[in-house]
Amino acid sequence: MTILCVDDEQLVLDHTLSLCRELPQKLDAVGFLSAEEALVWLENHKPDLALLDLNLPKMDGLLLASKLKEHDPDTRVIFMTGYSRFVAQSSQVHVPGYLLKPVGSSQLEEAIDSTLSHTGQENLPCAHLYFRTFGSFDLLKDGVPVSFPSVQSKELLALLIHRLGGSISYAEAFRFLFHTANYSGLLQHIQLRKVIHSLRAVLKSCGAGKALEAPGNTLRIRPSDLSCDLFRFVEGDVAAVNCYRGIYMAPYPWAHFAEAYEYRRTGMVRSPLRASL
Repeated sequence: MTILCVDDEQLVLDHTLSLCRELPQKLDAVGFLSAEEALVWLENHKPDLALLDLNLPKMDGLLLASKLKEHDPDTRVIFMTGYSRFVAQSSQVHVPGYLLKPVGSSQLEEAIDSTLSHTGQENLPCAHLYFRTFGSFDLLKDGVPVSFPSVQSKELLALLIHRLGGSISYAEAFRFLFHTANYSGLLQHIQLRKVIHSLRAVLKSCGAGKALEAPGNTLRIRPSDLSCDLFRFVEGDVAAVNCYRGIYMAPYPWAHFAEAYEYRRTGMVRSPLRASL
């Protein structure tokens, strides 16, 4: 069984590798000081586990985890962090899937056992209204996909979820939905307004009418009002990370997970959780 360890501090990495090799799980431990080095190694290898520093430079642990899951969906992920706001001061596992550095042998063994006890096929807890982006895109109400009056209204919602609360102009939304940059006349405006109206009606019927905002000639969705696997992933929810199977909003060619995460990383949406990392 192979475990991939990534930490940009040499002493921490050496310590972690030493612990991994001494555990009863008999792990073949491989370590790297950067996400970039790890990605090169991943081109020809498939680890069973990945123990990732959350605060790697250039490419952080969450983004590395997404790329790792795209390479091999069955790889299980555990994060390490030096911030005790996540993990109990006693160094015990306080948030599932997180370990406080420096990692102790018993805590690491417990975390690995717990992670391996899951198959990677479990579903995330589903709220009354849930937005699913892993795999195909769906709005689920009590676990049942909601119907949309048009493919454009559903795609518009997917686009707004993808933006993680960032705004999109009417002209840009029109370009994505109708595959043309020609948004210059009354007809195009009416077309888009019909799509927005139908989307608002769907959300209102589900009890989430206020989640869609349209300030000026822009649109945005309010993530704070919604439950979504993508939002949970970028918030650092390890259950969401391990449920990601490398497929994201499959019907839409414009949808790339790394781009969605970049919206989050660049501060378009603020999060108390990420701010503490």
